[in-house]
Amino acid sequence: MKKLILLAVVAVAVTSASCRKDHTCTCNNTQTNTVTPTSGSAIVTTTTDTDVWTASKQKKGFARNAWDCHEKTTTSTSSGTGYTSTTVTEEKCTFK
Repeated sequence: MKKLILLAVVAVAVTSASCRKDHTCTCNNTQTNTVTPTSGSAIVTTTTDTDVWTASKQKKGFARNAWDCHEKTTTSTSSGTGYTSTTVTEEKCTFK
């Protein structure tokens, strides 16, 4: 009986400890903006940065979704008199 209780306590402790860990989300972001005039050559600018988030003692699913730690690409376009501007943002994230 004592062994059964001890085994149950150890099992609960192991599963509880393994659910909540320190997690890190690292996102490498690239934003490319292309401005195309009605006449002439396009102007392209690219910026990059890295974002890192760390959370202590969080469940994996909660931490990943709270940070939105996923790869994604968004595109937006605008235009005005004599030009069109397109911005593409890419986020490549790793979750540990």
